[in-house]
Amino acid sequence: MAERFCEAALATDPGSYRAGVASPSLLLEQVGQLSVDYAPFDHIEGGAQLAIVGLTPGRQQAANAISAMIGLNSTTSGVM
Repeated sequence: MAERFCEAALATDPGSYRAGVASPSLLLEQVGQLSVDYAPFDHIEGGAQLAIVGLTPGRQQAANAISAMIGLNSTTSGVM
């Protein structure tokens, strides 16, 4: 899923997103006023024997993850 949303996440302003400005390019699903956005929490440990599954992170955690993704991308050569 990261490949699908990588460019959109890198183009998102974390401050605006954190403040509640929607990013249509990150939208996964919307029903009425309820929406689900992509957040870069995609790491899967191939050798794990246990998976802990939780709720989708809130806007603050998603904005933090987007900020981290942008920071990582700026230290590497090109898109992740």
